[in-house]
Amino acid sequence: IVLVLFVTPLMAWPILHFGNGYVEPSLLEGLGLFCVVPTTLSSGVTMVTQAKGNVSLAVLLTTVTNLLGVLIMPWSVSQIFAASVPINPMAMLFELIWLTLVPLLFGMGLREASASAKQFGKTNKKVLGLGQNSCILLVVWLMTSGAQSKIVTTSSHDLSICLFLAAVIHLVYRVVGYLVATGAQL
Repeated sequence: IVLVLFVTPLMAWPILHFGNGYVEPSLLEGLGLFCVVPTTLSSGVTMVTQAKGNVSLAVLLTTVTNLLGVLIMPWSVSQIFAASVPINPMAMLFELIWLTLVPLLFGMGLREASASAKQFGKTNKKVLGLGQNSCILLVVWLMTSGAQSKIVTTSSHDLSICLFLAAVIHLVYRVVGYLVATGAQL
């Protein structure tokens, strides 16, 4: 939890300052934002499932970090991006609560209040999961498509540096995660 919510967001700071003047700032800001946002449930659990890891622990940690992230992220983002992007932490907190916690609580309440909704979720678990993953992929595709003109006009130098930094970020996450898990004997 500390790694996801506090340590990895700190990786955004050197990324934002590493390429200052050498790489397109919006690319660095995107990588910085990636560092600040907690792991999504679909990617965190999917990777652990594929690695035949402890799925229950992955679900628990991902859920806790996302719920806490709703409260912590507005302040971490406002501090890390303070120099380049004006951010109102209270407005972001309200939006995150409205867009994440309210639907979550509504769904949980509906499932508990309605036996038919609970049965529908159980019966269609696989289809609902595929639908959720498809929606995530669709969002990525839409965002990438919307930025196509920017992507094709960005220099190969800038894209290469960002790909290298993304690989380094993932390598650091993997190594630190492995060391922590090994140390904790998970």
